[in-house]
Amino acid sequence: MGLSENLLQQLGFGDYEARTYVALLQGGPATGYQVAKASGIPRPNIYEVLKKLEARGAVVSSEGTTGTRYMAVPSEVLLRDLEGGLSSVLDRAKRALQSPQGQAGRQYITQARGYLALIEKARIVVRTARSRLYVFSWRREASMLANDFSAAVERGVRIDTFCAEACSPACGNCCGSIYREYRLAPERGGRWLLMVADNKELFLGALGTGDNDLVVCTQQPLIVDIAARFLCQNMSIAALLSDLGKRLPEVASPGTVALNLAMLGAGEPGSGWLERLGQALDVYRMSASREEDAGPSGQLVEDPFHSLVSAQPAPGS
Repeated sequence: MGLSENLLQQLGFGDYEARTYVALLQGGPATGYQVAKASGIPRPNIYEVLKKLEARGAVVSSEGTTGTRYMAVPSEVLLRDLEGGLSSVLDRAKRALQSPQGQAGRQYITQARGYLALIEKARIVVRTARSRLYVFSWRREASMLANDFSAAVERGVRIDTFCAEACSPACGNCCGSIYREYRLAPERGGRWLLMVADNKELFLGALGTGDNDLVVCTQQPLIVDIAARFLCQNMSIAALLSDLGKRLPEVASPGTVALNLAMLGAGEPGSGWLERLGQALDVYRMSASREEDAGPSGQLVEDPFHSLVSAQPAPGS
């Protein structure tokens, strides 16, 4: 089979149809017998094939003194008609898949295991983000995705990053508005890589377990909305802590102090929430003074809370 016949089959022609059209295109008008001989198609089958090609608009027939003769429609005409037909089908498919019935597939949750699979999926999420990306990341994953984050910023994607490791000094791998005033969770419990892209897709990776590293992705609106709000709230808390500094124990109620939020190591000697915050703020203030002239990748947001919430739609809106 030649290249022409193969390409026609990719456009939906059957084997016999492709061979018949090419034979007529190359040999000119011919009778059914002549076409069968030129194309190598059995004579009993040729007339049915020619009838299909006529219905498709690839062949025309005319009656003459020697019987019915067939002629191939010029290739540029055929390809133009095929292009128009395919475009119409694609447009209808696009509309159908965007309907409520087509959206049903987004309700599913997909998952994969292994660190390399996790990072590759994360790259796809970052590369396909169009306007907004919330990121919760540790240093290692931020390093793995640094180039992808930078490319996203260059194409106009707004990135808000919560540095879970509270890097000090800054590692330089995070992009966009960076919130790293405190460490959210102890590293010994494993790492997360959490991203919400365009308030439509959630990526959640559980790391630190080797081949059992797990990534879960979904476009289920409720789950995406919860994750986006989780990230926004923690970034907002980080911004408020930056503003309050060591005045926090003065303004927090006794109940808040007593709560001693376990997520930051409550119950361990010398690692209560307010103590950890005080230590983190000391580190933050020292690192901020050293990074006064740092570029965008390492710069702390001057007014992060206002930057995070101003002129932006609420997650899920």
